Amino acid sequence: MHELIKVEAVSGVKGSIVQLKCPYNAADENKIVWFIKKSETSPATQITDGLNINPSLPSDLKSRLTVTGDHAAGEYHLSISDVRESDAGTYTCILYGTVGVTTLQLNVITNIPTSVSLENVGLDKKLNGKEGQNLIIRCSAVGGNPVPDVKLLISESVVAVSKQSVQYTLSYVNRSHDGQNIQCMAGYEEMHYYPLNDTARIYLKLKPYPPRFSSDSVNTEENKPLVISCTSTGSRPKASIYWLLGDGKTNITAYATQLPPSHDPTTDTYSVTSTLTYSMHRIYNGKYMICGARNEATLEQGGGVETSKTLNITYAPDITVNSSTYTQNDAIRKVICNPSGNPNIYTYHKWQHKSRYGEIIREFNGNKTLTLPDVPVLLRYQDSGEYVCSASNGIIDNENKFKQTGSGLVTVRAQPVFTSDTIDRVKQFGEIHKTVDIYINVISDPKFTSFVWARDGTSIKTQNSAKYQSSSSPTIVKDTIHGKEVQLYSYNVTLAINDLKAEDFVNYTVTLKSGFPDVKFTIALESASIPDIPGNFSQRDTAFTSFTVQWDPGSDGVYKQTFYIQYRVQGSSEWTIVAAGDEDINEQRRRRTYEVRNLQEGKAYELRMYAENTAMKRSNFTDVLIVFTKSSGTNCIFLMLL
Repeated sequence: MHELIKVEAVSGVKGSIVQLKCPYNAADENKIVWFIKKSETSPATQITDGLNINPSLPSDLKSRLTVTGDHAAGEYHLSISDVRESDAGTYTCILYGTVGVTTLQLNVITNIPTSVSLENVGLDKKLNGKEGQNLIIRCSAVGGNPVPDVKLLISESVVAVSKQSVQYTLSYVNRSHDGQNIQCMAGYEEMHYYPLNDTARIYLKLKPYPPRFSSDSVNTEENKPLVISCTSTGSRPKASIYWLLGDGKTNITAYATQLPPSHDPTTDTYSVTSTLTYSMHRIYNGKYMICGARNEATLEQGGGVETSKTLNITYAPDITVNSSTYTQNDAIRKVICNPSGNPNIYTYHKWQHKSRYGEIIREFNGNKTLTLPDVPVLLRYQDSGEYVCSASNGIIDNENKFKQTGSGLVTVRAQPVFTSDTIDRVKQFGEIHKTVDIYINVISDPKFTSFVWARDGTSIKTQNSAKYQSSSSPTIVKDTIHGKEVQLYSYNVTLAINDLKAEDFVNYTVTLKSGFPDVKFTIALESASIPDIPGNFSQRDTAFTSFTVQWDPGSDGVYKQTFYIQYRVQGSSEWTIVAAGDEDINEQRRRRTYEVRNLQEGKAYELRMYAENTAMKRSNFTDVLIVFTKSSGTNCIFLMLL
């Protein structure tokens, strides 16, 4: 009894010689016999007995059979020459006297494939791909019976084997794959027989290497052109360079020039250099500048290959000053200067204290923190105003200025303070049977919360009163602050008394209430007549920042009179008042002129005037005169009745 211990498939090409190897070695007492079975249903036919060929076999088969091998070593292999399709079948090798049986299935290759080829390979034998993408390699054989094996090798390493055709994907090919050899073979693996092959080499479109800047750091001064270059190498095909700036990646490539690319024949790659000339703004200090390169290998991946540098932009400082609020009870009052520039080392110049309207009140030595000199509590309100800090860091600005300035407002909240012109008006005057306005001007920050009038110590009810009406409104006055006369924002508080009687010429006191102690001021109302309204109030001349007006004085009410002009930019609510001269009682009347200065160019101004005598009687206002300061246009004058 024999045991089947091995089954193998063997292929042979039609017309060739095939050797069927028996794995057993025959001893003297044993012999090896070969059998053939053409199909599963056909009986087995003995072919050999030891070295002898079965004489009953067809002659065309018998003549092509030979027992080969090292017979002395007990080898009895079966060789078939001029293999034919009819030779296909199951061949069995039996070692008699043992359980050894081996079956070999002979397949006859009647037609080898006629050709094999790699797809997408041109005459230059290049298989094109792109760095960073998948490269699909396909190879197919034409013909072959049985179906041939197709084997794919990359750099002599087998990567895939399949029937008739093969496909292999190189994932995310990189620069190391470039130039590798590809070989595709067609044949039969079990025979190690590959008569056909096709070759190519991988040729990639290569991304450029990350660009290199021409300097390790990028330093420049604001508003001065920065000139910097970057170079990209290793690209195939040639790359183009682009420039991006800041967090928003603003494209500034238009400000760069690019040299023609250079070619490296040893690697078949390109290098390119771009030079950027651009004036930087301080907002980009500490931000990234990006130099990027792109070509066909990068475009489909959403961008290029980029290198960034942090910008160091030196610039003159912007200066802010803390706007602080104090009260009259704060003994220590400080103003802090905050320059912001690069570099951040500063020289401080003199501080200036200005009025709300830009007039210089005083100056202090320069430093970052200004501690205001102490003054009596009731004078601390005079510290209110604009504080201007000047500093420099060695960098000039775009206006070629070395010293930079900034300002903040200091507010000292205090009890109301009556202005000097109010204190000078202790006596005010009215006329019998007429209406008189008695008033005070007061500096109040915060604005007083309420005010009440009293007549000889008795409160006056002004609401719904036919005799008395009270009001308050903002105004601008001149007064002395820290020894300097300047314009000040203040409030006018007025009491109108109608149909004056003899008994109305008494003392009137106004009391102002705020978050601080109440303040009072008493006015003595005396009898007097009112000066006439100035006549023929008109423009005489105009300039860019000034204009001249003229008028004819009227009756002075038997008192020395002073002429006042009020003006404001058309559309604003606050009037500015200037004293425009005096006329004594015995002075001969003549036409008067006055030049209003320090105005804005090309603006329309509203003007009106009145006269006031030393009896504190004030005339009514003139009609409003509208005058234009000069500009590139034409000056016009309008007279408006209000």
